[in-house]
Amino acid sequence: MIKVRLDEILEQKGRSAYWLSQETGINQGVLWKIRHGKTGAISFDILDRLTDALECEPGDILVKVRASKAQISRKTVRAPAKRRRLKGK
Repeated sequence: MIKVRLDEILEQKGRSAYWLSQETGINQGVLWKIRHGKTGAISFDILDRLTDALECEPGDILVKVRASKAQISRKTVRAPAKRRRLKGK
């Protein structure tokens, strides 16, 4: 699992998410999704703007967190969707 450490870095630097939005030109809604892990992807352009504003490296913002066996076993597996039959077949 990949963890986004934006809030931790902002706190260390004494900055706010609002400041980061103003500094990078990234919409606050987009930043909120990134900060809370609610996005599926982060473009290189956005990552570049974040690292420039925060004076850090991509590896400071994005870190790999190893899931424990207990966490893995708790994940639910979705059943495949039922297929609808076409009329006449």
